[in-house]
Amino acid sequence: MASIPGSLPGQLPQCLITMQRKNRTYGYFSGECWNDQAGAVTDEIALNPAHCATRSTEEVLSPLAHAMVHLWQHRWGTPSHGTYHNKAWAAKMDIMGCVSLPYRGPRWHTHGPA
Repeated sequence: MASIPGSLPGQLPQCLITMQRKNRTYGYFSGECWNDQAGAVTDEIALNPAHCATRSTEEVLSPLAHAMVHLWQHRWGTPSHGTYHNKAWAAKMDIMGCVSLPYRGPRWHTHGPA
């Protein structure tokens, strides 16, 4: 399990990490979208491998941190509606040392470490 400084209870639950070549995205989080034959359900964090060769390690891992905050928020916080980011998400990004920049009303975007 991965740890996010400042998160409660301090660790993230296990989730499925996949590589998806989805256009116009570096990665994403999808809550409770995978299940096995026994009915156990898990969340997904997807990264786009197409960007691994052209971006720095920090830039490749930034979407992972971004998605980890969505996972934390999905499990223990107040999730945003739809695909928007909210102030709680931005505050958690700041705790992790990532910059969250507001734009276009309620949406938030992150640009690597602070």
